[in-house]
Amino acid sequence: MQELIPILGGAAFGAVAAGLPSRYMRPGFVLAFCLVVGATASLVSGEIGESPLFVLWDTTQCVLAFLATRIAVRLLAGRGVGRRGRHEMP
Repeated sequence: MQELIPILGGAAFGAVAAGLPSRYMRPGFVLAFCLVVGATASLVSGEIGESPLFVLWDTTQCVLAFLATRIAVRLLAGRGVGRRGRHEMP
């Protein structure tokens, strides 16, 4: 259940990032956001008491969820989901 925090955090940021200016898409900003989410998830779940490496694991999950969501948003936006296709007759 605790794994939902970094996954949902990364996915939400990935979905919202489509409308943000390009300066927010820089790798440093994305990594910093995911590090904060990963550290928060490790702290909330209590995993950080066992090993600080859990922060790295949760951060990685956040980054992967962000990337997967960005790819999905770009693919869906490129296909024009919800709009008429180019080859359809009016």
